Formats: sequence, C-alpha cells, structure tokens
Amino acid sequence: MVLDAALPMCPPGMRIRTGAKMFTLLDTLWMALRFYGRCVQEAAKGTLDKANAWFWPIGIPIVAFAGWYRGIGQLYVPDTPVGFITFMFVTVAVTWVVFFTLRFIWAPVFIYRQEQRHRQLLQMQLDAMQVPNPDWPIADLFHHIQPDLLERPNEHAWNQIGNDIRDTFSIGRLRVWGRVVDEGIGKLIGERQVLRLIEPEYWHSAHFTYMFFDETAGSAAHTYLEVNATQPVYTDLRVNRTEASMIWPERG
Repeated sequence: MVLDAALPMCPPGMRIRTGAKMFTLLDTLWMALRFYGRCVQEAAKGTLDKANAWFWPIGIPIVAFAGWYRGIGQLYVPDTPVGFITFMFVTVAVTWVVFFTLRFIWAPVFIYRQEQRHRQLLQMQLDAMQVPNPDWPIADLFHHIQPDLLERPNEHAWNQIGNDIRDTFSIGRLRVWGRVVDEGIGKLIGERQVLRLIEPEYWHSAHFTYMFFDETAGSAAHTYLEVNATQPVYTDLRVNRTEASMIWPERG
C-alpha cells in the first residue's frame, strides 16, 4: 500500500521490480549488520582480561603521552582512593580500546577462515558419507578419544571408551569394517580375508578383545562373542576417520 502511494504513476511491473530491489537492499543491509555484529563479538572476547593484565605497558604510556601532548602535565600514580580508581579506570579503558580495535580489524579475516574451515569439514563429511573409506584403525580411534589411554592402566579407561564405541556401532551411528578371522585353508596359504562392513546387529553380542593395542598380535581376533552366538569374529577393525571425528571432534 505504501509502495503504491509512493509510485502512483509507475506501471505495475516497475513497482514490483522496485519493491524487490528495496527488499534485496534491506536484506543485504541486515546481513551486513549481522556480520559486523559477529565481528564485534569476536573482537570483544577476552579483551577485558587482556586490558587488566597489560594496562601498565600499554595504557599507562598512551595516557602519559596524551597528557604530555595536550600539555596537561606529567602522569603520576595518585595517592588518594578516588584518584587511584580514576587512574586505573582510564588506563585499563585505553588498553581495552587498543585490544578491541586490533581484534576488530582482524575479526573479518578470522571469521572468513572459520567459515572456510567449516565448509571444508562439511565437504569432508559429505564425501565420507558418499564414498565410505575405512581409513582409521580402531586402536587409533581409542587413542584419539583419550591420548594417554595406555599410560594409566590401573584406570581401565579403555573399557568405558570401548563401551561408548560399541554403542555407536550397534545403533549404526558409526560404521565399522573388519576381516573375518580365517582358520581354514586360506590362512595356510597366506590369503587375507577382504574387508567387509559389519552390521550394527553384530554388536548386540560382540565385544572387543583389545588385542588391537598389541602391535605384535598379528591377525589375532579383535572381537569375541557371547555364548551361543554364531557370527564370525573379526580382526583388523577399522572406521572412517571423518565419520568418527564427527562424533569425537579433533582436540584443540
């Protein structure tokens, strides 16, 4: 209605195009405001703590130079409570402005790189889902989740981690591959079983032997089964690194 009143002599087609341009302009302005809002948030992170820690080599010299330049006089630390509080407030505030300004200038680059890394991660995750690649031995996954896993053997942390991993296998959240332990003629002639995707239902009755932590164990079984289970046991368990990192992200 406002647009019609403002453009009474315009043809309908021109009114629609003009309205679309106005909405596009407003949308662009809103996106710009949101972006610079993110820049302000990023720039402000941690600046107060930095200002409190670095006011003496940054804020004090700047305030002293400003006082000298304006002819106010030499800067000194006041000996009255009100004067000291004012001194601290001014020098810390000046230091905060310095840190905030520097971080605000750097914020667009930081946000761009952050978005770029996020896009790359999403693309890796999409590629992993489309073309599964069992590229991560199961032992590496355990060490990824807790790097000092084997340095504290009394805690038996691998049991809890193993239970969590088996849960993700059993509900199909994380795919796992393995080779059937071959005790037949294939083993005698040195033939290696092919990798195969292990169905989630397998883990309802299967458990880890944790032999994958022993580098000298060769093709020893990595799983064992509960009594009366008839499925095969597997060795050389592997997962896809990208899929696993979605559940247990990279540290740092």
